[in-house]
Amino acid sequence: MRRWLLTGIGLLFACWAWTQVQVEGRVDTTDILIGDQIRYTLTLSAQPGTTLQEVGTQTIADAEGFELIRIGQLDTIAQSPEILMTQQIVLTSFDSGEYYLPELPVTYLQNGEPKTVRTNAIPVRVRTIPVSANNTDLQPIKPIIEEPLNLWDVLPYILAVLGVVLLALLIGWLIRRQKAPREEAPPPPPRPAHEVALEHLDQLGGSSLLDREDYKSFQSELTTILRVYLEGRFGIHALELTTEEIIRQMAEVDTQKEWRPELRTMLQTADLVKFAKATPPRSFHEDALDTVRSFVQATIPEPEPEPEDTNITSPEKTDIS
Repeated sequence: MRRWLLTGIGLLFACWAWTQVQVEGRVDTTDILIGDQIRYTLTLSAQPGTTLQEVGTQTIADAEGFELIRIGQLDTIAQSPEILMTQQIVLTSFDSGEYYLPELPVTYLQNGEPKTVRTNAIPVRVRTIPVSANNTDLQPIKPIIEEPLNLWDVLPYILAVLGVVLLALLIGWLIRRQKAPREEAPPPPPRPAHEVALEHLDQLGGSSLLDREDYKSFQSELTTILRVYLEGRFGIHALELTTEEIIRQMAEVDTQKEWRPELRTMLQTADLVKFAKATPPRSFHEDALDTVRSFVQATIPEPEPEPEDTNITSPEKTDIS
């Protein structure tokens, strides 16, 4: 009887834990100099059906010792098997000392009942710029110490004269030869970006990364293929941009807008896999590979029409009387 009772309590606790919203706050560093920036990342996961009401970012904005620079958008990364959301907050500090980024409250509705969950508090140390222990008093100006002239002092001038003489001799020799330079064959044109991307996607799909569950390496290869294709096809310097900057650039170069939400979700989830150790199911990675392949195939440029031959003359009409 006691064993059954403990088992029932464990199941009830597991069900209660599943219904909760899980939030976590992380920073890229906890030790900065005055004026440096801190990137605070909020990660939120919840059971489908949960309605988010409010994220208390004002709590961090009012935290002692910090100044708010930018609050990013709360982005939804995934909807199943659970809701996954993330938000970026950038802060700085101009007062040295030991501070805490406070717990950030998140209010949500679950089964019509309002609830609140809080992130963890994070200690941050703000240091001043170190000052040298040497005496900082102004010292008198010391006289210039002159050294005796030696060969190393005049050697640069000698070499400069010899260089001018050799250059003049070379110019005269080239003028006497008066040989027309050979025309080098132009280099072959670069391969189209879509051909390179599709070839690399086939290689990645045939690799064993997914079988070995090396999802981080798989997503790194996949996002690199996509970024290189965007740079070669649309001129977007995607290798140097964040996910949001890439989507904005895609809008500016007028790519097909129906692909932007799907690519944003894929890139953001890939960032979580690479940097936050998120583990979506294998089907997500296979779908991401198909998404990139479909996007490349959908944006292959149309072939240029061949020029018409204007040298063909129409036959003259014969006047039959």
